[in-house]
Amino acid sequence: MEQSDLKGGIRMGRKTFICGLVLVFLFSLTSGCARKEKKTETKLTKKEEAIREKMEREKGEKIGKQLIIGKGGRIKIVYWTQPFGTSLSENKDIARAWRRLYTTFEKKYPQIEITVEMMPALEAFKTKLLMAAATGNAPDVATVDSYWVPKFYDLGYLQPLGEFWSKEDQKDFFPFCIQGTSKGEKIYALWYGTDLRCLYYRTDLIPQPPKDWEELIKTAKKVTTKKVWGFGFPAGRNEGTLCCLLPYLWGQGGRLVDEKGAPVFNQGKNKKALIFILNAYSDLVNKEKVSPPDVVLSDGESYVEPRVYAGGYAMFNGGSWQINTIRNFSPEVANLWKVTDLPMPKGAKHSTTVGGFTYAIFSKDKEKKSAAWKFIQHISSTSAQVMLNKAGGGLPTRKSAYKADPYFSKDPYYQAFMKMLEYGRPRPGVPLYFNISEQIQLAVGEVVSGGKTAQEALDKASKKIEEEYKRMRKRNQK
Repeated sequence: MEQSDLKGGIRMGRKTFICGLVLVFLFSLTSGCARKEKKTETKLTKKEEAIREKMEREKGEKIGKQLIIGKGGRIKIVYWTQPFGTSLSENKDIARAWRRLYTTFEKKYPQIEITVEMMPALEAFKTKLLMAAATGNAPDVATVDSYWVPKFYDLGYLQPLGEFWSKEDQKDFFPFCIQGTSKGEKIYALWYGTDLRCLYYRTDLIPQPPKDWEELIKTAKKVTTKKVWGFGFPAGRNEGTLCCLLPYLWGQGGRLVDEKGAPVFNQGKNKKALIFILNAYSDLVNKEKVSPPDVVLSDGESYVEPRVYAGGYAMFNGGSWQINTIRNFSPEVANLWKVTDLPMPKGAKHSTTVGGFTYAIFSKDKEKKSAAWKFIQHISSTSAQVMLNKAGGGLPTRKSAYKADPYFSKDPYYQAFMKMLEYGRPRPGVPLYFNISEQIQLAVGEVVSGGKTAQEALDKASKKIEEEYKRMRKRNQK
């Protein structure tokens, strides 16, 4: 497929296109997203490889380091987090914002000393936190990935926040922030930053976006040419594939697991919804030919970006953070794009997958719990969320943040994201989730590439998951 010109896009030579690929690769290394993505296979030059190794080395050097906030304070607490969420962040704006928050906290609460300990990334952090909690050595407070929260409170490691957190203040947070961190009437974590999935569309090609899946197909067919693909979406072996697929499942009333965490994705309306999605994905590539066959090789939401830079897409299913990635590449390209709700099958409800991190308290000590809450309250206030998300390009979880600063209140993208967050939904926080995710990723690839029918692919995935579920139950019974 050729690269297009304006109006079709931005003319780009081969070297520029390759640079775009490298930019995407480097961005994926430094991103603080909560998404689990496999590494790209992009081949780097010796110079680029040296830069990558230096970045990885610097990241490694920060693990295990400590920061002391309010040194000398009488009440001493320990806080575990990752370097990207501290003044050690590689993003200078984020680091500056955190230094400012630390300074103001020290002035406001001189009696509290906080030891901030740097943890490894994602699953390694989760494992360390679980082991520490199981042996009575958990930190007083920690950042906890949003989809881990149910597991941690089910094990009894997290302290309820109701005694500190007023119902009135909770109303400032989007519904998923409370629903995704609660059990019964008790809330166990404060969700402080997030992202979502939505439809990006080129306004020079599509003045009015499609409202449902049928319209999406018609629109994509209308704008697809030798120079432009109608619609992009991830369909490779990557967590981004599930994050972009789940809204279509939820919108049709489907789910992956039941209330007990048992797999139900190949049953009843859940199966019906997934079969629709798998067939629809296959049709986009094989029947309608509005999406490129290489969607099955995608390594996450970012795979669309080189073609976006080159003017090679009219629409794509992507993440909220990507508008800033595109802006950083070229404001001219970014100005061609708008965002809207993901078009759903007729009769389905709007939905979107949300990610992000939370703050949770582990300590049972009354004084330390109170000190930990004061810290959480300080770094998750409206002004703190504005400052940190302006620096990092994320989405605030407080509704008030979208009105408090022109950066959010005057930006049409953030105002659109604010509305979408009202129906945001997190991935199920159950032990089996990533096994299910991996199997459905495989199913998507098999169906889109023509290797299996949707039912065959789901049956294969279901068999694997049922076997794993039985193994998990046996382990838990020992």
